[in-house]
Amino acid sequence: MHFDRTELKAYAKLGMKKRKPSVYVVSIIFIIISFALSYIQLELWNFSELIVTALWDAPISEIESQLNNLLYMVLNTSPLVYVLYIVISIVTGVMQAGFMSYCLKVSRNHETDMRDIFDGFSFFFKVVWLNILMNILISLWSLLFIVPGIIAYYRYSQAIFLLFDNPEMSALDCIRKSKELTMGHKADLFVLDFSFFGWLLLGVFIEILIYAPVLSVWLDPYMCITKANYYNMLIGHPLPNYEQQDPMAP
Repeated sequence: MHFDRTELKAYAKLGMKKRKPSVYVVSIIFIIISFALSYIQLELWNFSELIVTALWDAPISEIESQLNNLLYMVLNTSPLVYVLYIVISIVTGVMQAGFMSYCLKVSRNHETDMRDIFDGFSFFFKVVWLNILMNILISLWSLLFIVPGIIAYYRYSQAIFLLFDNPEMSALDCIRKSKELTMGHKADLFVLDFSFFGWLLLGVFIEILIYAPVLSVWLDPYMCITKANYYNMLIGHPLPNYEQQDPMAP
C-alpha cells in the first residue's frame, strides 16, 4: 500500500480551508472545554504537586515524613473527589473521541457541525469501554518495556475511527480490527506522528511564552485530520477530490 505523508498532510490542509463552520472555531471550542475539564481535575486533586514537593524539594532527611503526609492526605481525601476525578477523565476521553469523529468527517469532505465534537456521547458506553480496554492493553504491554507499549499504542490507534464507522461493532471487535489494519503499518504511523514533532515543540514554546495554546487551534485539527486520512487509506476509502483541486499545488 502506497504511503505518502506529504500527500496526506496536503489533503488535511485543503480539507481545513473554507469549511463552515470554521475548523478553527470548532478547535477553539474543543480546546476550551478540554482546558476547563483539566483545570477542574487539578483543582480537585493536585497530588502531582505534592509528590514533587515530597520527592524533589524536600531534604532527604524529610522525605519519609513528607511521604507519610502525602499518604495521609490521599487516604483522607473525600471519596467524592475520586469519583468526580474519574467522571471528568471519562468525559474527557469521550470528548476526544468526538473530536476524532469530527476530523474524520472533515477528512471525507462531509458536512460538519460544531455539535460533532460531542459525537462520542452517542456511543458513550462503547467509547468508555473501548478506552478502558485500550488503556489496559497498552499498560500491560508497557510493563514489558517502553517499546512494546508504543507498539501497542499504534496497534490499537484506529479503534476509535472504526467505532464511528461501524457503530454496531463491539469495543473488542474494534480493537481486533485495528490490530489487523495496522499490521505492517505501525512504523508508518510512528513516523507520521514524529513528522509533527517540530510543530509540537513550537506549540509548547509559544504556550510557555504567552500561557495560551495558540498553535493548538491549528495544529490539533491538522494532526487529527491527517491521521484520519491515513485511516481512510487503510480501509480503502477514497480521499476527496475537492472539485479536482490538486492538493499538492502551492
